[in-house]
Amino acid sequence: MIEGEHEGVVLFRILPENELYVKKGAEILRTGLSERLPEEAAWLSGIRSTTKEGFFFSYQANNEKSDTEGDLITWYAYISWSELFDKEGKIKVVHSPHISSAGNLL
Repeated sequence: MIEGEHEGVVLFRILPENELYVKKGAEILRTGLSERLPEEAAWLSGIRSTTKEGFFFSYQANNEKSDTEGDLITWYAYISWSELFDKEGKIKVVHSPHISSAGNLL
């Protein structure tokens, strides 16, 4: 699933692994971004936009305080291109959190 493109760099996810990869020319690199999300049991849900310095993305986790199926918490974050492959690269949460429910309410 292609998520975005910036200056010849293509961001894409492979499902069901749900990990972000980068394709630059013929080279394909696994970012490991999903393993560095600041919330436990969270998953990458999509790239929102790219900039010259980095990109904005969203990630989600189940609301553990609810027993309603599909009750999700969504965070919006940013990471710079230079920190994307750094295992200590800083993910900056820019909007936290957004709660939605699309589950079984019966």
